[in-house]
Amino acid sequence: MLALPNVYIAGSQCTRKTTLVNAFIEHLSHGPPVERPSVIEEGSGSSCRLVGSRQTRFRSSKEQTMKLQRLIMEAQFESEKLRLERSSWNISDRSALNNIVYAWKNAGREAAKELPKAAKWAEMRYRMARSLVIVCEAGADWLQGDDLRLMPTNWEEWLEVRTGFCQALEDFGLAYEVLSCEAVAMEDRAEVVATTFTRTSCITENE
Repeated sequence: MLALPNVYIAGSQCTRKTTLVNAFIEHLSHGPPVERPSVIEEGSGSSCRLVGSRQTRFRSSKEQTMKLQRLIMEAQFESEKLRLERSSWNISDRSALNNIVYAWKNAGREAAKELPKAAKWAEMRYRMARSLVIVCEAGADWLQGDDLRLMPTNWEEWLEVRTGFCQALEDFGLAYEVLSCEAVAMEDRAEVVATTFTRTSCITENE
């Protein structure tokens, strides 16, 4: 039996990650029978509401930014732990790496260095190292903010966030695949993830 890797769909906001997760699960239902994964959905919106902040407050306060990123990382850890108690594998439209990237982007590199010191990050990094990580490129036609999450303000910032994800993955020694924004149709995007997932599953089985 194949050992199914966890899947992390990473990248900036508004790169259709949640839609891709749903499309990938639908794609799996039409293939050979596999155990259905637990799904971890992005929790940054609810965390923002819990903190009681909006974009303008985050941009003016490094302390608020770090408070939010710690809160979201904690929520990600608890979600992963809970889902893995229900299923042997999960798929998530975010990862703890998001918090490190956004802390670096909005609070500075020195502040961001505090997040990887957490024991919970070490455990999540261990899981990510044995998972399939897909970084979604942003397509210009998709991008819009919601005034709640801390969003890039222009196209250049979106590209900078994508670069930040790739650099952080490399810094932590985590392998990843990039899903090009040129793959626009969701069925095509799901097919790319499914093909990579199948290949990764075979590699995991042979390790």
